[in-house]
Formats: sequence, structure tokens, C-alpha cells
Amino acid sequence: AFGGRSAAPAQCDGKEQTHELSNVDKAVVAKTEPLAFLEDEQISEGYFYRFLKSIFLGYARVMHDFSTNGMEKLPKVGPALLVGPHTFHSTDILIGPFAAQQQTGRVVRGLVHKGVMLANPWLRYMGLFPGTRQSAVTLLREGNWCACIPGGVEEVLHHATSNGRHAYELCWNSHNGNGKPRKGFAEVAVSMGPGFKVYPWFFENGEEMKYNPIMEFWCTLGLDRAYGIVSRCLPRPLEWLAWQVAITLSFLCSIWASLPVPVPVTMHIGDGVEVREGDTAELFRDRVKQSLQAMADEKQGRRNRDYMSAIGQRLRRLGW
Repeated sequence: AFGGRSAAPAQCDGKEQTHELSNVDKAVVAKTEPLAFLEDEQISEGYFYRFLKSIFLGYARVMHDFSTNGMEKLPKVGPALLVGPHTFHSTDILIGPFAAQQQTGRVVRGLVHKGVMLANPWLRYMGLFPGTRQSAVTLLREGNWCACIPGGVEEVLHHATSNGRHAYELCWNSHNGNGKPRKGFAEVAVSMGPGFKVYPWFFENGEEMKYNPIMEFWCTLGLDRAYGIVSRCLPRPLEWLAWQVAITLSFLCSIWASLPVPVPVTMHIGDGVEVREGDTAELFRDRVKQSLQAMADEKQGRRNRDYMSAIGQRLRRLGW
């Protein structure tokens, strides 16, 4: 899900899922989410959309000297699916789509977990919608741009724990799916047919955009590892409850207790990864993941969170 927890993997093989997606009824999906099928101009010219865009892009320019790289790789016309990593604070999620729209005129329809949308229905007015495979396929077939974050909340916790030791390491394993790697976005891409492209995107210094003293203190004491060890030893119902508690507290803490850090941030768009004849969802997922991780490694140069290094970059830009 884009900015939220992904659904459990479908209980069917890739061929069955692809066949199911090839028969999606647009009328049914459009009836459920009519705002998603508005023209790009209708969404981007909305008062609420323009207001939020000015707020978040203004904040990004002042606080993070925000810039983009590779936006020209995205198609001027036709569909595209963007896939990226999940930061522990999610601030980048509200900046990237607005930056893409400002530079290209295309609205990025973010595919969000249904729970997030249930609590925040207003997100529909800035181009975010419940992220089902059916809605993604339908929107893409209409020529729209969509974006998702396969890692979901598991990736948030992976990046937040251990004091950010693995902050720039992808984690697409599903807790609901007993640790199996997610492949929903790949099933969508494969159903679009050979030639369809998925574009990796990555925020350089994205993890350093916020500092959370509560999380850092918790991890310094080793309580993140202790909580994980204890919860995994519990009976399944209690383990599930412990997981829900971890999700809820981490989300609330990351949103409301994180402090902004004035590090420079660049949004990178990578080369499109093309669906090939005979691709399975698993093969295509692995190819996209490899491409995204390689771009993150190249642009960031490290996999750990490092505030001093990122702040140093900003000071050098200022000539200090």
C-alpha cells in the first residue's frame, strides 16, 4: 500500500490472479471510487489539492532544499506505475506526488491501505485512493499514473528499529502472509502485458527528514529487539495483538512525535523496468526490487540512517 499497510497476499497462484485482473469491470470499480476517475486537471485544479500542494512543496523547498532528478523518464502520455520504499515518517509520500504533478501536469494516484483511507477520507481530494489490485489495473488501463509502496508497515518498522541501521534496505515481506514477499504490484504490472513499465522512485536523505527522539531512545535501550523476541514467542492470537499494538504506537509516534530536520532531499526517478514476455509476478517483482535497491544504494551511498552526514550535505550547499 502507498503509505500504509498492504493487504495479505492473495491465496491463488500468479496465473489465476493475472486472469482475474484481466477481467476487472471498470463500472464496478468506478462506482466505488468515482473521484479516482476524474481527469487529471479536475483533480489538480481542486481548491484542496492546490492548497495542499502549495503547503507541502513550500515546506519541502524551505526545509529540505528539495529537488528532483529523472522526472523526464516518466511517459508524457499513457500509464505508469511508480514503486518506492517507505520511510518511517511518511512525509515524503505527501511531497512526491505533488512534485510530479507540478513538473509534468500528471496526477499521481497513490494506492493507499483501506484502513488509512477509512480514517482519512479527505485524502481522495489529493489523489489518494484505496489500493486494491482491481482499482490499480482499472486506473492504469485508463492511462493514469499510479504509485504504491510494497513494503507497507513492515518496512516502516524495519527502517525505524535498530536506530535506523537498515533505514535504506527494502523489506517487502508480509507479516500477514507469514513472511512471504509481496507481489501485488507485480501481478498488476504483468496483467498489463509485455512492454508495460514500472518506475522505481527514491528520496535521497528521505529517512533523515525527521528525527523521533522517542523511537531513538526506545531502540537505544534495545527495547525494539526485546519486544520483537517476546511477541514472536506468544500464542498466535496474542502475537497478533502485540503486532497491532506495535503498528498503532509506531504510526502515532512517527506522525506526532517526529521533529523536522533541515537535510537536503532529492527525489530520484529510475529507469523503467519493463514487463517481458513470459514474466511471472515473482520474477518481475524481484527485478523491480533489485533495480530499486540498486538505485537507493547508488544515490544514498549507505543503508543506515545518518543525520550528521545529511546535515553536513546541507551545510556544504550553503557554503559553510
